[in-house]
Amino acid sequence: MKVVPAILGCALVATGGLAIHLRGEVDAGRDRIARLEMQLHDRQVEQAALSPTSATRSAAPPPNMQTNDLAGRADVPAQTAKPMPVITLPDIATMRAQMSSPEAVARRSQITRTLMNTLHPDVDEALGLSSEEEGRLLDLLAVHQDRRSAVFDSARQDSDPASARQVVSAALAEYRRTNEAELQTMLGGKYPQWQDYQQTQPAWQQRRDLRAVLDAAGTPLTEAQSQTLIAALSAEQRSFNQTRDAASQPFARNTAERHQRILDAAAPHLSAQQTESYRQMLERAAAQEQVYLAPIREGAAAAAAAAAAAAAAGQAP
Repeated sequence: MKVVPAILGCALVATGGLAIHLRGEVDAGRDRIARLEMQLHDRQVEQAALSPTSATRSAAPPPNMQTNDLAGRADVPAQTAKPMPVITLPDIATMRAQMSSPEAVARRSQITRTLMNTLHPDVDEALGLSSEEEGRLLDLLAVHQDRRSAVFDSARQDSDPASARQVVSAALAEYRRTNEAELQTMLGGKYPQWQDYQQTQPAWQQRRDLRAVLDAAGTPLTEAQSQTLIAALSAEQRSFNQTRDAASQPFARNTAERHQRILDAAAPHLSAQQTESYRQMLERAAAQEQVYLAPIREGAAAAAAAAAAAAAAGQAP
């Protein structure tokens, strides 16, 4: 039934939105800007390919048509009767050439690199990497992101949604295998640490955001606090990952109960003032999430209700 893909789609969107939101309030601006610029680039490519009128928009009315009328009116100053500039838009071929130029490709690559840096806070510390090693890892992750984007770009040009889904699924599965093989080759013996970092990434994001909040409040973390805090938050994240909520409920990652567990894990390593700042940070994150994800929750609830109604109708005699 069509409602099943709808439910799955809503769940995936909700999970993605929740993950983005939990990156924190400090780096959220830079993250959002990078994503919007990438989306803007994708939208420009899509519009250039799909718009049937873009090639004809360069046809402008005769430049003197309006100015001749103005020149015949006595109440209009003579200096206003100047030829109107002819504004033309580039055709599709020109737009594609501009977007595929070395400058545009380099800019998109830099945006993706910045996004990877935002999404992987303190990965050098987690894996014990030098600055050069961290740079190579982030560059490789940017390449992986570009591959993923290219898959969806290609799928958007497929007129058959079912075919597009199959192509995307197969391509992403192949890319995942390729990406993991490349990461294993690059990281060698540090690959298990990378796998653990992926599982505990929310903890590293929490520490990064809390650091910024406490720095602004004038109560910064000491180096010792940073080390013990990340150990405690990572342990809590691993414990949460093993719960049923982590796998089955995409909204369970930012509930009052979840926040209390995080605070309980962090409090022994923070002062009372720092703990209160952390609590307020989590409350603000939850309030913002209510605004951002309310439509997604409503859509998921509606899809679930539709599925239940359809199932009931199918069982009715």
